[in-house]
Amino acid sequence: MSSTYKRITESIVKAIEAAGTESLPWRKSWHVPAPCNAQTGRRYKGLNRVVLESIQDYKENRWLTFRQAQTLGGNVRKGERSTAVVLFKETPKDDESERRLLCRTFNVFNIEQIDGLDQPSLLQVATPELHPLEAAQAVLDGFATCPPIRFGGSSACYIPSQDLIRLPRPEHFASPADFFSVAYHEASHATGHSSRLDRFTIRNPQPKGSTQYALEELIAELSSAFLCSEAGIYTESQHVAYLQSWLKCFRDDASFLVRASTAAQRAADYILGRYERADLTEAARVLNVQRQALTTA
Repeated sequence: MSSTYKRITESIVKAIEAAGTESLPWRKSWHVPAPCNAQTGRRYKGLNRVVLESIQDYKENRWLTFRQAQTLGGNVRKGERSTAVVLFKETPKDDESERRLLCRTFNVFNIEQIDGLDQPSLLQVATPELHPLEAAQAVLDGFATCPPIRFGGSSACYIPSQDLIRLPRPEHFASPADFFSVAYHEASHATGHSSRLDRFTIRNPQPKGSTQYALEELIAELSSAFLCSEAGIYTESQHVAYLQSWLKCFRDDASFLVRASTAAQRAADYILGRYERADLTEAARVLNVQRQALTTA
């Protein structure tokens, strides 16, 4: 078991326990853009995004390493604690089958933890071009291969055998944000269809209560949270009922959160049109190498 992933998973478990049983730490009660590096502008994705969005102490989305903070004239305040993020770097090998990913850990600080930064040198947060609800609708409309959506009834689901999404009518939700959150959740399930990302948790579904079922639900939950953040809307998760099963999986398997967050980022990127079909084989290979890194660490 990788000590790095065990440590990160433990931090998520603590964040969940601190948030209580009625909410999930990666969903905030205010809108914060996706976490990014304040110097390079690069967004944190997958596991790193989950980790940084689960920290409830900051309203800023910009982060820096200690060295970057110094470069920009800043000083991390004494006593401030860093947050670990990870970077995979592929090792060069002559034999393609022997290529592996090395996992490196970096410690970052939120810019609220840093004094004296040269503000003009920092990446500035862009002003949204659309109203959040307009942006939320644009995300759904932009899902180019979205399966048919049938409205009606009192429950939401994705039916893989029919490649069909069922949703209650929008006016039956407590708020428009709740509607989009649930719609994103089901759309994220739909990305697993064989005609899209061909995710094994959709291709070979397992019964409720199984680890694989919990994995697919976490993938859809995280992807929905990523998309809500993208649109600029906030809502409590409709899937806190799965919280205990996720906690058990986190404690039993340090790779569970890694796999879920990686697949969730891929699902969100696919819906947003940022994930090309040509990348699918490469992504599957990278996931396999990640599993190797976890099992051999």
